[in-house]
Amino acid sequence: MSVMIMSIGVVSLASLFPISIIRGIQATQLTNATVLRYNAEALIDAFPQQVVFDPDNDSTTSSLDHQRRNRYYIVDPLGSFYATQDGTGLEGVFGHDGSLGPTTSIPRYNARMTTQLSASNFFSQQDSWRLLYEGIPSGVSSDRKMISIDSNDITTGANPAGIVSLTELQDILNGSSSGGRVLIFDSTGKQALKRDVVGSGLNTTTGEISFYDPPTIAAPTPDGDPLPNNGLYGIPSKIR
Repeated sequence: MSVMIMSIGVVSLASLFPISIIRGIQATQLTNATVLRYNAEALIDAFPQQVVFDPDNDSTTSSLDHQRRNRYYIVDPLGSFYATQDGTGLEGVFGHDGSLGPTTSIPRYNARMTTQLSASNFFSQQDSWRLLYEGIPSGVSSDRKMISIDSNDITTGANPAGIVSLTELQDILNGSSSGGRVLIFDSTGKQALKRDVVGSGLNTTTGEISFYDPPTIAAPTPDGDPLPNNGLYGIPSKIR
């Protein structure tokens, strides 16, 4: 009897465990899909002109009037960008995968986001992050858009396992389509702010890191993202 009861428990556990894993994966997928949908809805509410009324950026809405029966189009900045790389001229067409002849019935627009970085910023979700560098700041520029790193963190080579130098970090950022993020801890070590960085914003000789402000629809020209003008971030305690 005890063997039978144990076998029932083992079989139940062996059956339910993989089912629970599958359900967990499905729940994660549904959660991420919902978050992405909310992002899309918020983008439409914030920038209806670029996304809904004039996504082709021709300064007219006549081709996209609600009364037209063929008012179907796709706003796909990422797909449009990748399609420009193959030189086929099909970046304005949705659904072409190369297996059949091109289909031109559904137009695709980039909503004025022509770079990979700007498209990824609005039309993708961030994955988990990995610590690449950790240092002690030695100062902040007067406009609070650049931070200086202690030279000892660059030249000693005593970084922990898995932590790269500034030169290696620059190489990684140059090879990334979306750049990286830096966390700046205030002087107390209890608060932190996030700033975007790209490879061109790192000066490996002087140890200076300039913050990068990703382009948006409202502000297409990137500019630095300054730190708050208060005593907490005048001398940050650490960056990661």
